Amino acid sequence: MRIPLVAGLFALVGCTSNMTSEPGYYTLNLDRTQLCYSGNSNCLNLELIYPSHNEHQIARAYQLPSTSESWNVRQLVKLMLAPPGKQYEVKQISDFSYLIPRNVATNSVWYHLEQEQYDLYESNGKSFR
Repeated sequence: MRIPLVAGLFALVGCTSNMTSEPGYYTLNLDRTQLCYSGNSNCLNLELIYPSHNEHQIARAYQLPSTSESWNVRQLVKLMLAPPGKQYEVKQISDFSYLIPRNVATNSVWYHLEQEQYDLYESNGKSFR
């Protein structure tokens, strides 16, 4: 009885490992201008970066000097695809999609885009987290 159950679990794990995103990665989709967490089901629009007041916090996570200027989508994408000091390696998976490893810098981008999403569309006057 346990052998079929264990075999079924191995088969399930094998199927999930063939998904387009790998564990520990974000998917950056330039065609849709989205950053997706663990595949394509949980995505945030990169356009949330403009206007934003979080650029200086993202810059700090990328070990850049703090900035007071607003970034546009192109600047954010450039930063994520070519991080200063080669902090991580980006893997292109299609013409417009990239896998970007989750780390302090990319987690900062995700967190602050998520915060902007919440503040703009979901908060109804409540504070973020």
